Amino acid sequence: MPAPTAPLGNAHAHLAAWKRGALVLSVALLLGPGAPPQAAPGGASAQVSLPPPLAIRPQVASLLDQPDTRLRALLEDTHTEAPMRASAATALSLQAGTEAIPTLLPYLQDREQQVRIAVARALGRLGGPEVQQALEERIPSEEEPLVREALQQGLSFIAP
Repeated sequence: MPAPTAPLGNAHAHLAAWKRGALVLSVALLLGPGAPPQAAPGGASAQVSLPPPLAIRPQVASLLDQPDTRLRALLEDTHTEAPMRASAATALSLQAGTEAIPTLLPYLQDREQQVRIAVARALGRLGGPEVQQALEERIPSEEEPLVREALQQGLSFIAP
């Protein structure tokens, strides 16, 4: 067996880098191939346009180092742009795990579609009976097709 080339002192740095990479990968999986689509102006017959794929991911990655209180404050601040609030919801779910569920649940009814999409996916990844019930109850009242799709996706993340 070959001897390790890096000193043991670097093992902690490598582990930290690996964990950060795993979180970034989790974020990429949560957000799918890009940011949630935004409908173009012009009504129901308008085409749906996707923002650049990396439009939200760097925001989420930069938020992963923030304390939970900062993420909660970003999510609560309705003056903060929707992409940042959606990123804060995703980062909060990754950082706080199931402890984030009570904070995230009310945002299934947020006024911003992008926030509702991120919250539905994040809650689905966290799972549990409370989340499953909330996602199921929200589907009939949700008017936006993309949000309904995210709610269904969140339910599909929850193990039967």
